[in-house]
Amino acid sequence: MSAKIQVCRVGKTFGNSQRQGGVVTALEDIDLMVRSGEILVLVGPSGCGKSTLLDLIAGLAVPTTGEILLEGRRITGPGPDRSLVFQQYALFPWRTALGNVEFALEAAGVPRADRPRRARHFLALVGLSGAEDRYPHQLSGGMKQRVAIARSLSGEPDVLLMDEPFAAVDAQTREMLQDELLRIWAATRKTILFITHSIDEALYLGHRVAVMAARPGRVIDIFDVPFAGHGGIDDLRSLPEFGQLRHHIWKQLRPQAAA
Repeated sequence: MSAKIQVCRVGKTFGNSQRQGGVVTALEDIDLMVRSGEILVLVGPSGCGKSTLLDLIAGLAVPTTGEILLEGRRITGPGPDRSLVFQQYALFPWRTALGNVEFALEAAGVPRADRPRRARHFLALVGLSGAEDRYPHQLSGGMKQRVAIARSLSGEPDVLLMDEPFAAVDAQTREMLQDELLRIWAATRKTILFITHSIDEALYLGHRVAVMAARPGRVIDIFDVPFAGHGGIDDLRSLPEFGQLRHHIWKQLRPQAAA
């Protein structure tokens, strides 16, 4: 499987050594490769730089050291080939579900006549056929996040960057959204970089999992998930292999959480 994204010896610092508070090193010497068409999950303690790394890949910030390549080309800013999905839905309350997706299509320069058809297609892809005319206040938290995902997919990016997108919903809805994301991935085969604090979520979604250490953030382990794709397993989380991997990651993260 070819490399979609390559993070090459990337570091990121904030602040100024001449000012009060000095320099904070958020990331240090990060090397990471995201394969084309995979779901790679980053898991780590709060403050380890997961979101900072996602911002760098999105082109919203610039590395202090190193470089990030997308299909061999250096990332120098945002682009339509990458789309972000955040924890907060950021939907326009005065627009319907359809209107929120159409807005992204408008921003992408899609002709007005084509927008409704394409917006309906992506809402159907996330399981929201029939909810096109509902406003955000008429949608559950899970439905709002699915609108946000449809909006991100509508620009047909090569890469989805997802920053704890399911953290704001209840546990039952979170599991439903995890299954929904796997269904969407199976239909689109998008490259997905997914951030989470949840070890269970990382193992359930990821083809590979990268474990990050506390600040300064760095990757301390990365491994393939042997049951990625699930293969028809009804209760993946009950497998002994799932529990063993969960314990392995927890042993790595436990001292980081106390750091």
